[in-house]
Amino acid sequence: MKGFSNTVFGLGWLAILAFLQVSLLYRHVVQVHGAMTVVTNATPSLYLTAVEPRDFGAIVLSNLSNPSFDSNVAEWWPRAVIFAHTDDEVQQAVLDCIQHNWTVQVRAGRHGYLAWLPESRHQQRQPAPPPFCIIDVSNVSSVAFVPGSGGLFVVGAGVRQFELYTTLNDRGFGFPGGTCPTVGIGGFALGGGFGYWSRAWGLTSDNIEAVTVVLVRGRDDVTLVTANTTHHPELLWACRGGGSNLAGVVTSLTIRAYPRPTMVTHWRLNFPRSSCCSHVLPLYGEVGPESSRKLALQLVIYSGSCSIVAVGMDLHPSQLYDSMQGDRFSAIPGALPTSPIRSYSWMEAIDEFAGCKNISNPNRCWRDQFANDWPNPAVHGIWNAMSIYFPWGWSAEKASANVTESLCEFVTSANEGKSNIAFSRQPASMPDALEPGIDQANHFGGPEQPFILAMLDTYGGKVNDPTSNATAFPHRNMSFHVQLLAYSDATQVHRTQALLHQGLEAFDHAAKSGSASDFSSSSYRNYPNALLPFALRRYFGAVNLARLRSLKEQYDPLRVFRQAQDPGGR
Repeated sequence: MKGFSNTVFGLGWLAILAFLQVSLLYRHVVQVHGAMTVVTNATPSLYLTAVEPRDFGAIVLSNLSNPSFDSNVAEWWPRAVIFAHTDDEVQQAVLDCIQHNWTVQVRAGRHGYLAWLPESRHQQRQPAPPPFCIIDVSNVSSVAFVPGSGGLFVVGAGVRQFELYTTLNDRGFGFPGGTCPTVGIGGFALGGGFGYWSRAWGLTSDNIEAVTVVLVRGRDDVTLVTANTTHHPELLWACRGGGSNLAGVVTSLTIRAYPRPTMVTHWRLNFPRSSCCSHVLPLYGEVGPESSRKLALQLVIYSGSCSIVAVGMDLHPSQLYDSMQGDRFSAIPGALPTSPIRSYSWMEAIDEFAGCKNISNPNRCWRDQFANDWPNPAVHGIWNAMSIYFPWGWSAEKASANVTESLCEFVTSANEGKSNIAFSRQPASMPDALEPGIDQANHFGGPEQPFILAMLDTYGGKVNDPTSNATAFPHRNMSFHVQLLAYSDATQVHRTQALLHQGLEAFDHAAKSGSASDFSSSSYRNYPNALLPFALRRYFGAVNLARLRSLKEQYDPLRVFRQAQDPGGR
């Protein structure tokens, strides 16, 4: 225990008192890491970490995909992180946090672009937030088939997408998830959940049939409820697109799956910069939303080129080509297919899009592949993203030319270092196999800039079938979802967010100054933007936001669950 004694005395008296509070709760010291002590209760699946910022990061951040807070500002760090495997452990963790007067943040896959930010983190000159803890449900990861249901699965909130695809595939099913293998299903589904399969099967949130939620009814009253169309239907409505950490801890979701396709087809065409805005984007705007529900189209704009990605479900190569009007795209000057149209089985396609196909160790696809690398930014880069929507029927021709040009210009100028945001270094690494067939060196401009791209996903199909207030996800009348994405090293997170917001505002201004008077400035909740004015209204719309606020007051009367851009805040 000598190392433990040295550690504790190095923390200072305030830290000793905090440690004693925690140790009285859990009593069992299991290991010491530098200046941080990990303590546990009788079962090793639940442990609570006493926080000392400098060393806390070495362990907890090792499993975080998008850390977005300042490691030097202790007031912004959680007081504790609790990992749980079961509903009972989650309930006990919530109760412990309440008894310490800590508010609660919830995390699952650890991919949130605002990470653990509490309220007012990005607001200038605001006081530190109230003390908070993090309850990590990444180990609540069981998957169970519901017999006789025709395709219902009860899924732990911490299950990673690749795991879920694999487990469902073993029973002959697929689900409308995304492509990133390590994203946790909890946050992804609760905020909406869009991917290549959404136009055919709907959003992930549209396929939530029930949720189990740990709720707080009083300081000594923590309970587990099931929300479905019969019991707590308003809570189920909120969990279909209202985001995570809203009014409780969601521990499991009952999700509807579908018989997997017999074939997935895939084609990619690249185009030079000179054709992207003048030819590709207008045609994409015309073809995409009205195309077959079995077809997903995506336009990716880089600094020196752009690409069209087409993915078909049970479409043969010729059907894919016809559905996307491939002859018209192929006729655009400089069009260059990366390969013939390829056909895959369902899981071959999942592997391909997840970047797992050529990785010999499958664990690298869906476990914490960077666990031993953080905080080395040469190995671990950070994704940031912001978003905006094109309303239905809005095409490139409907607005002034500077609207579409603003996307191309932003990506080019940002990569070339022409923004007014100063960066101290370039990202030290690129994601594995980021864009096959594209010269990655072309994407970097100035040596001090992050890697920037714009991505347009086609909506329509089953995504647009519900009304805007049928679920908490309101974006049912949209043609495209525009993502501005950046990949930087860990030291550049805040500057990168400012750069993306600059591009988002420029695009928004260009749309409203043209003939697109119906441009809505709405944004996707799963791509939160801490700098966005009226963010909650943009995420949910005025009607849904009012409903979410009412629900928050009903189900979280003590305001235990708080986060950045919390519908319960004012």
